[in-house]
Amino acid sequence: MARAVGQIEGSPEEMLSSAGLFAELAGELELCRARDDVSPEVQREESGSAERVRTILVVEPDADERDDICRIVQELGHSVIEAADAGEALEICRLHGGGIDTLLTELLLPELSGRELAELAALLRPNLDVIYFSAHAASELTAYGLLAPSAVSLAKPLSAADLAAALVQPEPACPEGPVRS
Repeated sequence: MARAVGQIEGSPEEMLSSAGLFAELAGELELCRARDDVSPEVQREESGSAERVRTILVVEPDADERDDICRIVQELGHSVIEAADAGEALEICRLHGGGIDTLLTELLLPELSGRELAELAALLRPNLDVIYFSAHAASELTAYGLLAPSAVSLAKPLSAADLAAALVQPEPACPEGPVRS
């Protein structure tokens, strides 16, 4: 498989290690596994609203599709941050000063899978929820180990109704611990 110049290669640990982040983040994996005891339902009750405004990080390599997804997110009343690839998404997770509630990511990214991205992002943002999307069937992605059977997954092209429904009960980014290839 050909790789673009400067593209990230190696395991998630190698990628973070080469960026000098793995040692800093490795201990935080346990925090991810022991998520806050506050459920999304309690958070909604405390905010006084069944619908809360979320900050959603959208990761999609195709610029036109990313624009469409970001437009849908904004039409649903949420804030959006966009990234073209996993490396950019991880950099945003590391540097963004505000909260990021949900990672909305293409499952089949060039550098690593969306599931691996979610695992790494959860090291930086332990309370991050994730919603995956793909043009491929969820059953096919699950069979190849790219998608957990319990994961929230949407079919492309995304619709506002499907995304709104998925946002009611998104999946924690690290419900089953690390993914190993």
